[in-house]
Amino acid sequence: MNSNIKNLFQQGITFADEQAYEDAANCFKSIVQKDSSRIDALINLGLMYYYSGHYLRAEKIMLSAIEKLPKSPDIYFYMGLIYSALEKISDAVACYKKTVLYDPNYVPAWYNLGDLLFNQKQYTNAIEYFQKAISIDEKYTDAHLNLGESYSRIGQFKKAITCFERVISIQPNHTEAFYNMGVAYNKLNLYNKAIEAYDNALTIDSNHVKSHYNKSFILLLLGDFLNGFIEYEWRLKKQETYKSSSQKPFWQGKNASGQSLLVYAEQGFGDCIQFIRFLPMIQKRLKCLIFECQPELTRLFTDFPGIDILVQRGQSLPSHDLQISLLSLGHILNISSDSLPGKFPYLYPKLPLKSELSDKIQKTDQRLKVGIVWGGTGSTVMKTDMGRSLFLKECEVLLDMEDIQFFSFQKGPRLRELNDKPGEKLIDLGHYCSDFADTAIAAKHMDLIITVDTAMAHLAGALGLDVWTLLGFDADWRWLKNTNQSPWYPNMKLFRQDKPGNWKELINKVKHELIKQLETRKVQVKQVSKMPKLLKKKQISMKQHTEPAFKKATHYFQQNNLDKAKKIILSLIKKNPSNATYWHFLGMIAAKLKHNQIANNCLKKACSLSPELKKF
Repeated sequence: MNSNIKNLFQQGITFADEQAYEDAANCFKSIVQKDSSRIDALINLGLMYYYSGHYLRAEKIMLSAIEKLPKSPDIYFYMGLIYSALEKISDAVACYKKTVLYDPNYVPAWYNLGDLLFNQKQYTNAIEYFQKAISIDEKYTDAHLNLGESYSRIGQFKKAITCFERVISIQPNHTEAFYNMGVAYNKLNLYNKAIEAYDNALTIDSNHVKSHYNKSFILLLLGDFLNGFIEYEWRLKKQETYKSSSQKPFWQGKNASGQSLLVYAEQGFGDCIQFIRFLPMIQKRLKCLIFECQPELTRLFTDFPGIDILVQRGQSLPSHDLQISLLSLGHILNISSDSLPGKFPYLYPKLPLKSELSDKIQKTDQRLKVGIVWGGTGSTVMKTDMGRSLFLKECEVLLDMEDIQFFSFQKGPRLRELNDKPGEKLIDLGHYCSDFADTAIAAKHMDLIITVDTAMAHLAGALGLDVWTLLGFDADWRWLKNTNQSPWYPNMKLFRQDKPGNWKELINKVKHELIKQLETRKVQVKQVSKMPKLLKKKQISMKQHTEPAFKKATHYFQQNNLDKAKKIILSLIKKNPSNATYWHFLGMIAAKLKHNQIANNCLKKACSLSPELKKF
């Protein structure tokens, strides 16, 4: 009998070593059935159920084991593993605490306590447990690594680096330690050291995706687009990166004049608006360019030059030969930050303004019209949203300014903050914008857009509107470093936090700039008011022109059909951009539309083209 049990036990161990957990469980179960006093077989049976994913069975067996050995640190440790797998976190913590109660030197239990609390984002408490594990086993590399990650999560990056250095001193080829060191150096804005750390990780593992990916952000942030976009291609190997349903091979940029290419929008709305500018440049290499994007963007991109077929994500894809992600075009086209290719602005939506939006916008007086977006569309606790967004109450100092009418283009959960603001202070337009086409048309009626780093910044930029983008301290790579201008959008001005979370000082800077804007506007209004007299005095009368198209534009202007007049005069300027009269007339249209800054710019253009006008 004993010999049979001994053989069964050994057979169970062998099965367990071979990861044949079900077979091992049958062996240990047979032993327990034959001899209920074999607590070792009972514990092993519970472990086999745990390893094979039968957590409830494992729990039942271990509870019976605890009844037999109520002070066993091992059984409580195993129970901690089981409860962790069952996501009963408080029960798991209680079991690990029982483990160290009965054996204070039980290192894995201290470590697991830290790991559980780390995953619950209780980083300060996790640090205490990782330190305890290290005090018992100073060469416990995982504890040093997670201790460093905990310090990183609470912003103590120098302490984190010390932990990662300790891991490397114990295990010189520890890829994750070098990677996490790179993350910490990056957070300290020590970019060269961060790149060095990532390179060390890649020396050990040349396919370490996270190191390639994070390195790309630093290179792009520093303006090295050529190398940055090469590294950025590693994002495609990340599991969470969106992939199209296409099974076709990826295009490598070679001439494919006889083939059709699917370009798909991989990331968010803003990324899509930012990179769509490159489509006309690759279309000429292809037979047909198919573009797949989110439903919210399809109307905005209708008739966009460079797109032969526009497909809404989720719809059946037309036949095609190749595919590529939209954000891979930076690499394919070898773009540089010094000279981004393509025309600017590049979005020209040809849609009417919805009556609901028109009623809201047109009923305002002659005050400066400013559109505002203060937060991303994600939850306020989302990692991607916390650093880039602020609360509407932090903008109060702007909303109280005289001579400005603010309009909200905010979407998503932060829209509820509008409930605390009187409608006359901040008029809600976002509610009436069903997609980005509506938003674009409404935004074009603003004198200025003020927005955080969200899709609105890219939309206003691509439309060629005046836009001020408010950036958190740790801003995204596309806004570069130490500059208030954007290579992506020449019409954009960047406002940066001087330290993390300091929106108050940044908003005060915006207020100061708005005051200057209002002063400039007053001068512009005076200059614009002189335009009709100027035309008459210099005898550049509209009636003198025999150009039929110009006469037609004049007729529309006199009938107050300003959109048609504008369309004609823009076509004339395209044919003859050095005609001062055309620029004057365009300025008059802008002045009548109350677009005083545009009107003033047209006046300046006319004066630059006509020496006589300059003397006036």
